Amino acid sequence: MSSVAAVGLLSAFGFLYINYHYRYHSIIRQSSPRLNNVIVIGCMLSYCCVFVYGAEAFVESLDTHSVICKIRWWMFSLAFTLAFGTMFVKTWRVYKIFTNKQLYKQLGSLHDRHLFGIVCGLVCLDVAYLTAWEITDPITSSHRHLSKDISPDGHDSTQGYFIICTSDNENLWSTFWAIWKSLLLVIGLFLAWETRHVSFPSLNDSKYIGMSVYNVVIMILITVSLSFVVGTNHIQAKYALYTTAFNVISTFTLLLLFVPKIAKIKGGTTYPEQTPDVVNGTTPFNSFCCEQRRHHECPHCKCK
Repeated sequence: MSSVAAVGLLSAFGFLYINYHYRYHSIIRQSSPRLNNVIVIGCMLSYCCVFVYGAEAFVESLDTHSVICKIRWWMFSLAFTLAFGTMFVKTWRVYKIFTNKQLYKQLGSLHDRHLFGIVCGLVCLDVAYLTAWEITDPITSSHRHLSKDISPDGHDSTQGYFIICTSDNENLWSTFWAIWKSLLLVIGLFLAWETRHVSFPSLNDSKYIGMSVYNVVIMILITVSLSFVVGTNHIQAKYALYTTAFNVISTFTLLLLFVPKIAKIKGGTTYPEQTPDVVNGTTPFNSFCCEQRRHHECPHCKCK
């Protein structure tokens, strides 16, 4: 799994380069390249979680293991927020624009800087929650012993053990954390569903963002369900399960976000120059109506 994560990490650097190199191309520029960078960074952190999980197998010290456990929680939480929180706010901007019922209404609060502010707010919530967890109920490591294996003659016995991460109220903290992230996923699913018919060229990635959200939900449901079946004593199986989820989610997200753009760039596709203001929410909604008269997402169009 680490080799897969390494390839994914290198691919993420490649997508960062492409996003920077073509940042002035209409296809990349109108999809908010700076926000795309944040999504890629979140996916890179997710890949790094695979290495952190793998490092636990080589650690014998309980103190060192507890540090790795804390790093794992922080990296996973921030990776989720940076990658999918950013995708959600991009989809939210599409939703706000296409549900604007007042023609020529200026939606200035939808500039990239405002979306960055929302993402920073989500990150601050993560930091505050994890800090409170660390202060009030710090994560520690402990040994969990397996059942004894007795030799056939009955004179010798061996008992293996593995190291686990735990805290006094770990179930409570992790449950509230899961509820918080699930709420984000529910909001993301709602926004993806509401913007499923949007086909305005400058907002071309809204469909792929929705597909990424669906992929995340499906993978999380599969991972959580199988983790209950596997149990806590099968460390290698849980490692394979979690790292597979990290790799699949991150890889699908990057591919869905960038491959369609790269294909259009290589195919010579460009978008009209008036649409950059559209993605910032400053173009009159009337222009959307003119483009979308054939679609159901423009029920209040008056530009016929």
